[in-house]
Amino acid sequence: MGERRWQMIKKWKFDGIEVELIQDRRGKKASVPELVILYVLEGEARVSVADKAYTFGKDGIVLVNAGTVHQFDCGDKTIAFTIKISYLVLADVMQNECFTFICNTAADTARPYPKLREILNKIVYHVLENQHRTDCMIYSLKYELLDCLIEKFLVQYQVERQESIKDPSERLQIVINYINMNYQHLLSLNTLAEKLYLSPSSLSRFFKKETGVYFAEYVSSVRLHYALNDLLYSDEPLTKIAVDNGFSNPSVFSKVFQENFGMPPSQYRKRNKPYVAAETKDIVFLEEKVKRKLEKLVNTDQSSQGISSITIENDIKTAKTSRPFWNKVINIGSAYNLTLANLQYHTLYLAENLHFEYVRIWNLFSARLKIRQDSRRGNYNFDSIDTILEFLVSHGIKPYLDFGSRPECAVKNGKEMLFYEEETMEYQTKAEWENIVRSFMWHIAKRFGLDEISSWLYEYTFDVEHQKSGYDAAEFFKYYKSWYFQVKEAVPGARIGGPSIIIDKKEDIFRTYLNQCRQENCVPDFVTMILFPYQSLSDEQDVNYAQRITNFDFLSEQIDIVKNIMRECQVADRKLCITEWSNALSNRNYLNDSCFRAAFIMKMTAAMWGRVDTACFWMGSDWISTYYDSVNIIQGGVGLLTKDGVRKPAYYAIDFLNQLGPLFVSSGPNYIVTANEHGDYYIVCFNFKWYSANYYMKDEDDLDIRNLDAIFEDNKMLEVSFRLKNVVSDQKYIVKKHLLNNQYGCILTEWIRFNCEAELSGSDVKYLRNICAPHLSMERVYSGQGELEFVSELQPHEIALFHIYRDY
Repeated sequence: MGERRWQMIKKWKFDGIEVELIQDRRGKKASVPELVILYVLEGEARVSVADKAYTFGKDGIVLVNAGTVHQFDCGDKTIAFTIKISYLVLADVMQNECFTFICNTAADTARPYPKLREILNKIVYHVLENQHRTDCMIYSLKYELLDCLIEKFLVQYQVERQESIKDPSERLQIVINYINMNYQHLLSLNTLAEKLYLSPSSLSRFFKKETGVYFAEYVSSVRLHYALNDLLYSDEPLTKIAVDNGFSNPSVFSKVFQENFGMPPSQYRKRNKPYVAAETKDIVFLEEKVKRKLEKLVNTDQSSQGISSITIENDIKTAKTSRPFWNKVINIGSAYNLTLANLQYHTLYLAENLHFEYVRIWNLFSARLKIRQDSRRGNYNFDSIDTILEFLVSHGIKPYLDFGSRPECAVKNGKEMLFYEEETMEYQTKAEWENIVRSFMWHIAKRFGLDEISSWLYEYTFDVEHQKSGYDAAEFFKYYKSWYFQVKEAVPGARIGGPSIIIDKKEDIFRTYLNQCRQENCVPDFVTMILFPYQSLSDEQDVNYAQRITNFDFLSEQIDIVKNIMRECQVADRKLCITEWSNALSNRNYLNDSCFRAAFIMKMTAAMWGRVDTACFWMGSDWISTYYDSVNIIQGGVGLLTKDGVRKPAYYAIDFLNQLGPLFVSSGPNYIVTANEHGDYYIVCFNFKWYSANYYMKDEDDLDIRNLDAIFEDNKMLEVSFRLKNVVSDQKYIVKKHLLNNQYGCILTEWIRFNCEAELSGSDVKYLRNICAPHLSMERVYSGQGELEFVSELQPHEIALFHIYRDY
């Protein structure tokens, strides 16, 4: 074993466990007789283990087995811990001398590291806090750590068949384990050789070849290592230290110590112990910083009350063909938006990268488009709308035209608007409105051709939240009926939808609409609805406002209500399209920039699967809600992209869904399983958390972005066990894993790391565009008798996409 040099800030020891807070470490290759766990709390560390090198970022963990040559290096911006576990402690618990562990977040992502990380956080926090009257808590954490390592990270050799072990690394590990187990006692090369069914001379040559030192030298170095710790971190007399660590007497201990350190142990203790005990102000400050950081993590872990578990059993033979319904249409907003270069760029980016086929726009006859010249004579200027439509068509995007009218506005919270502007033209009579619809339809038929516009989608929507005087459900139907027949006359093959109703408390309006459509032979080709987690209420002044709902099942129930009414009205054969859906109406809700929204998309997609034909997400870009207060890179907008083009977690949720296979196998509350015709599996899992009461205590635009965990029902991890049936037996499979969580792919987290600065440079924005991406890893697993099993753990709001295929 070699000497190490690094800045060790502080060390704590308790019952066979040693915790070190380290920073600015410059080590050299060495080995120690304990198991060593390196845990990076902040910054980056470089680690070499045997002949392999790894880099670990924040939350990285690696375990180095006893006697393994390794080296840790980290800079002064890094805060890390090493947790050393005495080999004797583990051997005593396991009643076994031969074991090793695999624990490395840089090389193996399939194991339950979040649980291990949670335990390490608690251990470090409690040694820093040190406020308990007894050591019961820290002892309980010690055994929790040992249990986690043994149950989840252990690779155990068959002790009773040590004579059959041929691999040199395995045989060496057995020797080192034996030394670590017995260094306090008389060690005999003959006894160990007999256990390994080797001659003493063969074992001696083998050990020297593998380690570079003789057996006796290594034993002496192990004893010296433990003795040195006792010398500096205890007040035990030298005689006791010598005997407790396997030296035959104090004289032998002093001789070995002098040879290695150039001075007697008493002099070394006198010279170095004061430095070990000293604590500077900087160290105290660092301890407090670490304590505050861990306090939040530990409190979050304690509130989680364990881990939820699900088991997914699937058979690819049950798969059925399925069609994506989430990426058919994206909402871009008012037609005028597509005259703006930034929204044109975002629209193209979404169509090209998320494969949206249609772009939904409304307010086609906006006053901002300068359409009307002399409506009485039917003179209209459609130049602006032509430019918009040609932009879409020229890039292979189909227009989805909503002929309904609505204000140009952005919601701040359930009762307040950021801005509100009426932008549609005023019509003196119904005939005037019919005239512009007729003129427009014949105009686009002539300009783009009947074949082209027959592939477009057309809709007329009822804005129940924005009713003009005298404009009720009956009046709406008159307009809808007239519009329906005008569109069909101009484009016989047109696919028509309506009414995009918010079904909450509007069942009678919807039922009347469908019955009238059936009676008047103008039933829409697809029925449309709007779905948000709000219910409509009125205040004392009879002003409508949207109240957030507390029951997540409300959303699924709304779909059931619509489908039941469709059956009642004998139009169940028509497709159901959700034209607008999301977790929030607010354009200033930072949850829109978080992983929560991505998990919400997954949860709702699983709930809608097989029940709706199309789901049009709300919205494409944050540019639709830019205003005077839009100075930050994010502001809680409803887009998939920020105004600077940074992809949000919601964007990646759609991207993950797009990577699913064409064959649907099954879905559940936390997963969707698909496959392809070649036998590959594509599985998406998500750990969605609904709101707690804390969320409803504040307005949506007033959330604390640094403490969003407090507004959810719990923060439990989710353990997902996969058992895939009817795979090829005894084969190697590759599991490719994409992870989206607060560490990978979350613009909100990255902006917080920028201290939520408003003024970012161009290079800062470019960095954020690049860094906000999911994590990708790969591992190999083996199938048993026609089954494939593996386990994964998900953080709250984390999404994992698995692609599982044979390694040919």
